[in-house]
Amino acid sequence: MDIQYVKKQQYWLVALVAAFVAATLTWEHFNGGVISHNLLNNSNYPSISNYWGLLILPTLAWFAAHTVIKRIKLQHNENMSLNTAIPKHVKMGFLIMFCVTVLQSIAWALGRPDLTMYLGLAVLITGLFIPIYRAECILANVLASSVVFGAVIPLIGMLVMASISALSNLVIKPMIVNGLTRLKSVKVTP
Repeated sequence: MDIQYVKKQQYWLVALVAAFVAATLTWEHFNGGVISHNLLNNSNYPSISNYWGLLILPTLAWFAAHTVIKRIKLQHNENMSLNTAIPKHVKMGFLIMFCVTVLQSIAWALGRPDLTMYLGLAVLITGLFIPIYRAECILANVLASSVVFGAVIPLIGMLVMASISALSNLVIKPMIVNGLTRLKSVKVTP
């Protein structure tokens, strides 16, 4: 598998996501009209149409695939003639985030906003220790929740959680590890 194959997968992913959004919007159109969602589920705030998903989701899919390709190139030191496949941790991150978000969406659709909140809080707490700021996790979250919440509101929420995760994993955790390493290296002399 070479880089051309992986890039072809990128284009297929974008096309698949665009087809998913188009199918969802077509279904909404013929079943009462395309839905608009209010920020914070409050009718006093402006509503955001699901049509934004046509722009957001394919762009996010392209960005996620592009980012994964860059990470694969960096792992193989720009030598893409090696057997390159999408790493398992990327697939697992996408799949787990997708499943958790589907559960969140189902809980909301069944009238259980408390479960939705608890699952969102679990994702946020998990993000303190596991990097959910990666593009594949953001794509999985926004894609899985776009049917119930549209694309804009989950994107805003996920960007906030991803920022907290990035701060925790890229700044705070290395500072703690570095501090603990320095404490261990300091020898107490009697």
